[in-house]
Amino acid sequence: MKSFLSASLIALFVGFASFASAQEKEKPVAAESQRKLSALFATLGKDNTCSKVSNSEAWECSYRGHGLRQISVRVSLIREPVIDADVVLVTSLFAAKTEFPDTPDFLSRLLKFNIHIDFAKLAITDDGRILLLALCPVRLVDKEELTLMLDQVAAANNEAFDAFQKDAKQ
Repeated sequence: MKSFLSASLIALFVGFASFASAQEKEKPVAAESQRKLSALFATLGKDNTCSKVSNSEAWECSYRGHGLRQISVRVSLIREPVIDADVVLVTSLFAAKTEFPDTPDFLSRLLKFNIHIDFAKLAITDDGRILLLALCPVRLVDKEELTLMLDQVAAANNEAFDAFQKDAKQ
């Protein structure tokens, strides 16, 4: 029963990651939402480490992580049909799934990690990337919320590094 529950949770988690990834490509985002997010990034000031990704409606921010790692946090907009609204999606690549053991125990620990962080969540994409992500409807995002989302996703990446670095294949 325990392994069935673990497998079910993992399938649900992977399904959500796939759903979020698919949503990113399917529906157009309103121009008003794109203008709002651009304006918010403009208010972050000269001390921010963010820049617009060329040929994209995304922004990327750099953070210094544990172990002298460079953490990249990407912000984009997606259209969420369930709530019929544009959503700010903040993601950070933690690692490739192939860098870790493909065992039920490890995947279960990835899921349990989500309980211990309060804002960003780990997800495994269809192409095998392990991401940290946070979502918020664009109508609720202001400068402080955007900064919080960026900082929390970067901090969660550091926490994941601390929690799972010993599991990485050598």
